Amino acid sequence: MMNNPNPKGFNQITANDIGKLLKLMATDKLVSEEASKQMIAIMKKQQIKDCLPEKLPSPYSNFNDGMTPWELAHKTGWIPGTRHDVGIFYVGQRKLIATVLSKEEDDLVSKQVLAQIGEEIYTYLQDSSLNV
Repeated sequence: MMNNPNPKGFNQITANDIGKLLKLMATDKLVSEEASKQMIAIMKKQQIKDCLPEKLPSPYSNFNDGMTPWELAHKTGWIPGTRHDVGIFYVGQRKLIATVLSKEEDDLVSKQVLAQIGEEIYTYLQDSSLNV
């Protein structure tokens, strides 16, 4: 079921707003430590995998072949012409908050761009985690 894409009233988020929320969550300071951990656990179970995690390797394979284990706690959002994926990447010992919002873009193009951004973030964190 899709929500009304043209709700009454003002309906807007910003990357900065979501980034602040995710930072509080990632540092166990959103509501409480326990609540933050529960929210992250729920976000790690996200079933829509066609945006930020689309091009990432399976998190369940190749740990012994030099690939860095990873997880992504994320939340997607979509209505025609608008697609978002925001989350916390965990790669090795590193963590990165990503907030990617699109507007007035073709749905297939926006999915491809979000997937490319996710891959670039993973590659950066994987390469960086080897030097930690």
